[in-house]
Amino acid sequence: MSYHRPYVLILTLCIRGLYKVPDYDLEGRIVKGYRVEIYQFPHSAFLQFKKTVPTGCGDSVISANAIISAARCFEELRYRKGNIAVYLGSTVPLNSQAVRPVNSYRLHPRFNPKTGKFNLGVAYLYTTIPFGALYSENTNRNKSAYNYSLFVYQWLG
Repeated sequence: MSYHRPYVLILTLCIRGLYKVPDYDLEGRIVKGYRVEIYQFPHSAFLQFKKTVPTGCGDSVISANAIISAARCFEELRYRKGNIAVYLGSTVPLNSQAVRPVNSYRLHPRFNPKTGKFNLGVAYLYTTIPFGALYSENTNRNKSAYNYSLFVYQWLG
């Protein structure tokens, strides 16, 4: 898989100290060719899965106590123990303005990890999110007649 080679090369150079990661503001991102800030997408969230090897996924806040994500993000937790936390208000977990533990999650009943179909999961929080300037629910839902669509913004670090 040749598309992984540039990332492996950069990672190797970083480990050896031969390549410096740019020290620009990590909060900025590019959306449709324009630089944006986290406050422009306050419904963006980051789920961190605390297990033997921590991982994470970009997500969207859909209510004061629920986050929508890809079902594949939760798949490994079916087989291993681990905790999940939601980070809000920043694209960098250390800079988050609010952190909420996840109480439970549900996957789409027809989710198929082999094909990726119905790749949808919802995480439910122990406590509600205090909506404000840095975090709010996603109000950009697609008003499809069949109600199959939802815009999900992923804010990847």
